[in-house]
Amino acid sequence: MFEGFSTDEIFNRWFEDNARPEAVAPMVAYLAHADCAPSKRVFSTGLGHVSEIFTGLTKGWHQAGHTPEDIRDQFTLIEDRSGYTVPMSALESTGAMFRDAPLPTSR
Repeated sequence: MFEGFSTDEIFNRWFEDNARPEAVAPMVAYLAHADCAPSKRVFSTGLGHVSEIFTGLTKGWHQAGHTPEDIRDQFTLIEDRSGYTVPMSALESTGAMFRDAPLPTSR
């Protein structure tokens, strides 16, 4: 998978010796266990390190009928990660759109 990643032979030998399936197997076993709660999530593991990969949703910005220039001008706000949420589904990720959209009124 990492063939050609580095031209440094010392590093390549170290990596080949240390990036082994045995370093990933404990995470696989944990996730496969019947008592494991995490579901629908992504993890990165190798070389003794384990971390979660996630997609965060910023508070964003809303203005009906916006233009590319409006997006350019508000991009700092759009990408501001303070107060981000982690949506657990596609439906949950669209919640901000519906929250900010003017909903139709009944007739």
